[in-house]
Amino acid sequence: MIRSLARACQDILDLPDDGSVEAILHPGSRSDEGFVSFFLYRGGRPLCIAKVPRGDDANTELEAASLRMAAHAVEGAPIVRTLDQVLETRHIAGRLVLFKEFRSGKPAAQAIASKRDALVLPVFRSVAAWWIDYVEASRSHHVFEAEAKREAVVSMLEPLGAIDMAAPWVQLFLSEGSAFLGPSHGDLVPANVLMRGTVVDTVIDFENFTMGGFPSADLVGWIISTATKLHGRGDGMLSNTVIGGSGFAREVALAVQAFTRRCDMPIEVFVDLLPLYSHRSLSIAARWGLEREADLHRRLLADFVAQRAAVLAAWTA
Repeated sequence: MIRSLARACQDILDLPDDGSVEAILHPGSRSDEGFVSFFLYRGGRPLCIAKVPRGDDANTELEAASLRMAAHAVEGAPIVRTLDQVLETRHIAGRLVLFKEFRSGKPAAQAIASKRDALVLPVFRSVAAWWIDYVEASRSHHVFEAEAKREAVVSMLEPLGAIDMAAPWVQLFLSEGSAFLGPSHGDLVPANVLMRGTVVDTVIDFENFTMGGFPSADLVGWIISTATKLHGRGDGMLSNTVIGGSGFAREVALAVQAFTRRCDMPIEVFVDLLPLYSHRSLSIAARWGLEREADLHRRLLADFVAQRAAVLAAWTA
């Protein structure tokens, strides 16, 4: 298998087949939905990544399509160069293999894990700015039509087993003209962003990408996934992230203000739509049976409602 992958990589990149390609195996997820990844090098220089599906070839087709859609949504904009890039898909040894560009930045998770403001704050700021730029660059694909928004909400809530279309946040999302659907990464967390220093090099893992998702929830996802690494998952996490006077809380406020300003969305609407993030996350947790994640997002859902006034005050200060 490795030799076949090496030959395919050399062919795709138009390199001589001289037997000099080496591979490092990364087993990845062990579920049938996951991939085995091979990192291919030549003379110590990264060449490409080959992702071999553990199960159905449909997994490869889905990820390749997601990556291509993500690039299409911002076609012509400079930000497209920071996306994980598909090179080709090929059938090898009975599997449809996805060959991707090899980008060698360091995961943002490493900087966040340091808990040093000198690293954490510029990395957090850089990724938040990247997402806001992506949302703006994909503006032509934003959808404000109420029925389309309704269908997206129903689809999101179905795995939870109870669709409460009368919930205040649902009614606001459907009726508010500044709320929109759009290209959405779906898993914007520190492990899925590669950095060069404190600058975003590449955003990866578009398995949950959709053209009609919730871009505001991606920004909240970036905030919360960073916050849990800094402050844990306890009851004080939201206060430390939003209401406290830390440098991180100030960066969060600036990110929210920049997003709402660039999207012409009142901050009050953004705050009242925070349950959108919790319900999306609960939906994912329900599909994958992630009870620990579900506990976190149930608590956040309650906190977003109970602490609304304090959150709004912090972000409008």
